[in-house]
Amino acid sequence: MRLYEKIIAGRIRYPAYFAPEAKDLLKSLLTPDITKRFGNLANGSRDIFGHVWFQEVDWERLYRKEIPAPYVPKVEGDWDASNFDAYPGTHHSLRHTRTHSTDALHLKQRST
Repeated sequence: MRLYEKIIAGRIRYPAYFAPEAKDLLKSLLTPDITKRFGNLANGSRDIFGHVWFQEVDWERLYRKEIPAPYVPKVEGDWDASNFDAYPGTHHSLRHTRTHSTDALHLKQRST
């Protein structure tokens, strides 16, 4: 069963190492019933920002980019996707470097 179908069916299994707060947040975000889903309730995104999982986050400092990233991946350029897993049906030739056709497309878009 594909992930989307599992979410819609409510059949999601969380790894045992997930903290209860993380499971609760994900359940609230992945609820199939849109009328009960976080982000779509009366408080909107405040339900997400106020969730116990994020209790230690200083959202103002984060917004001002005053909190250093815990991990900064190495990237070789704008189109470097080497930090992501490859999936069937993806074009591996585009994963690591730009192609001439994408460069030409970007140049064309910039010139208009």
